[in-house]
Amino acid sequence: MASDFFSNLLEDYQGRPCFAGLDLSFGQDLSALALAFPQADDGGIDLFVEFWKPADVIADHEYRDRVKYTLWRDQGFLHTPPGLVLKTTPIAARLAEVQQAFDLQSVAYDKYRLKDLEADLEAENLTLPMMEHPQGFRRGTWPRETPDDIKATAYPLWMPDSVRLMETGVIERTLRIQPNPVLRWNVSATVVREDPAGTDNRILDKRRSTGRIDGAVAACMALGAADAAAAPPEARGSYLETSEMVVLG
Repeated sequence: MASDFFSNLLEDYQGRPCFAGLDLSFGQDLSALALAFPQADDGGIDLFVEFWKPADVIADHEYRDRVKYTLWRDQGFLHTPPGLVLKTTPIAARLAEVQQAFDLQSVAYDKYRLKDLEADLEAENLTLPMMEHPQGFRRGTWPRETPDDIKATAYPLWMPDSVRLMETGVIERTLRIQPNPVLRWNVSATVVREDPAGTDNRILDKRRSTGRIDGAVAACMALGAADAAAAPPEARGSYLETSEMVVLG
């Protein structure tokens, strides 16, 4: 089924604009890649999330997390490359396939393990439209080499905004998500943290969550990237030129 996942995407979405969200792990969590495809006909977004976990920790972590990693692997919902830690090589290879198959507009990422991924992307001779997506209440800043007129605009990716986009898509039923038991577990385990400053801003809190939430984080980042691209230029800057839930099931 793992191969069918991408084959089905190729059949239905080849050449379409795509926005990715990437949350990498090392050995304890999941790595997740979310792909968001905005639909011009109805204004909705179709969302797909893939997961990776190192094969040699599956048995121990199945007991620790009390979930069915082995079943999810056998059903094709979880990629399990060999090892005790997850190399970024298979994820770089998937990103290469994504760029070739779709009109990849941007990859919103958490900077954890970015150096490892960059080395693998270089080995693939791959240049991607990467853009950091801060994870906390801090709003990001433009890279130093960004033109001054763009630096004058607010950095377009901010986790409180991305969380709101996820919530709004679910409530308004404009977000269509491929059924996936791993993502369903991630979402059910998610705990949000409110801004201590007293605003209504919220982020996803990995420390307080009851399980792994990497897929939910990646999904929020992909939605944030898609929304930033849809905003008028004066509201977001030309970052594409400058950058290096409905019920699940």
